[in-house]
Order: sequence, then structure tokens, then C-alpha cells
Amino acid sequence: MTSEKTEIKINELESSRLNHLFGIALSNYTFDSNIEIKLTRTSIKGSTMQAQPIFGFREVFTGLHKYRIRLAKFVRGSETMVVEELPDDVLIGWFAHELGHVKDYENHSFLGMIWFGLRYITSSSFRKKIEHRADQIAIEHGYHKEVLATKKFLFTHEDIDPTYRTKIKKFYMPMRDVEDWIEKNISIDPVD
Repeated sequence: MTSEKTEIKINELESSRLNHLFGIALSNYTFDSNIEIKLTRTSIKGSTMQAQPIFGFREVFTGLHKYRIRLAKFVRGSETMVVEELPDDVLIGWFAHELGHVKDYENHSFLGMIWFGLRYITSSSFRKKIEHRADQIAIEHGYHKEVLATKKFLFTHEDIDPTYRTKIKKFYMPMRDVEDWIEKNISIDPVD
């Protein structure tokens, strides 16, 4: 997949459905630099999907930015709710959120990303700000309906683990903020 400015290389999963839905989420994003995104299916402690930069000596000098989007097999806290079987709009919204993180990461240097990561794991208010920003980036890229579908799924589905739901409510943008943006196209700021 390419755009006018950058080359985007995707290392795909074995699932054609997940690759297709990821491609839909990626279609409205452009990046300022050459990037590589590796989709991996793996267990993730405390989450269901996670976008992370990949650091290597070569990347410091080549300008290529590498990222990994990790997907768990099951929605966190469940051994029956398979990520790949979630509705299309929920997965597209989730992928759009993770791509929002990648877009946000693109603005940071190597050392800036290290500082970013340290703040993310040590500061609840910073983490909340970053998670809200990823949602806002996804919404600004045209995925407001899909982000809302993901929120509705996470906040209302009876099989979502209560501990996971509590974490989602603590750090991620509430449905009402997404709905307000859709209705009024307003700027969204996290509330501390």
C-alpha cells in the first residue's frame, strides 16, 4: 500500500478478514514518513490490541519507522470471544484507534518515544490523554461511527470482563464524547 508521500509496508496476518478490515482502517490515513507496520497475533497482558514502535539501530539512520500492532486471539478477560469474529465496524474502529497511536508516534524522535513510553506507564493522566488522542485522531480521519461502535461494544457487551470495562472507562474516551463530536464536530479534550 502506498500514498503520494510515503511507502507503507504491511506484514500481514494469516487472516484475510483481519487484513481486509485493517486495510479499510488504513485507507484514510497518510503518514509523513516511510513506515512499516507488522500485524501480529499474540497474547497481550491487560489489553486486546496494542500499537507499539519497534526500535532498532538501523531505523535511527534510515528514517524508516517500524510499528507493531499486536492482536490477542481473544478479547481480554474472555476465553470465548474471538477477536477475529467481532463485527466489522467494531474491528475497523479498533484498528483506526491503533492507527491513531501510530500517527501520534510518528511525531516523536527515538529519544522522544522513550520519554513518551515512560510517561505512558507511569502517569495515569498522561495515559488517558494519549488514549483520548488516539480516538480523536481516528475520528478526525473519518472513523467516528466505527469508533462509536467499538465503544458501544466495549461498554455494553455482557461478555466483556468487568475489570477490562473499568480500565476502558478510566482511560478511554467515553461514548458521549464521541457522540458529541459526531453531532457537533467539536474538539474533544480529556477531562482529568
